Amino acid sequence: MHRIKGVILLIIMIVIGSLFVIGQKPKEGRVILFKYSVSGSRAGWREYYEIVQQDDKLILKTNKEGSYSCDVFNEVEIGKEVLSELTDYINEQHIYKWDGYEKFDKNVLDGNSWSLYIKYDSGNTISASGYMKHPKDFRQKMTEMIEIINKHIIKSE
Repeated sequence: MHRIKGVILLIIMIVIGSLFVIGQKPKEGRVILFKYSVSGSRAGWREYYEIVQQDDKLILKTNKEGSYSCDVFNEVEIGKEVLSELTDYINEQHIYKWDGYEKFDKNVLDGNSWSLYIKYDSGNTISASGYMKHPKDFRQKMTEMIEIINKHIIKSE
């Protein structure tokens, strides 16, 4: 009898869990804000990327090379088509499934932390973070998103 109850409980948990995963759909709207940072406690390094609207331009803020501060940025204009391309990539690669990801390895005292925040014109958001823990294929997908951003930088003449 206990074995049957255990099997039934397991089936219920699998069904409920699969409904959650199946129910995750791409966010509606177009990306209007993108923030990504990763930092390490070893040597205090940090990478920071933020796309913001300033007047009628899109600006990419990155931390200045050699600066470990969150307050010292390079700012360059970036093409507006980057937001459409990021939206498509996020949907195609299922990055929206990272929303709510928040995992930390408490056994590592000298590691890397990261955070990702994406906002859509519909008001939807994706917010994810971690410390020595990442979603599947995280590094590859973040590298590809940064490559998308970098190819849209408008070179000043």
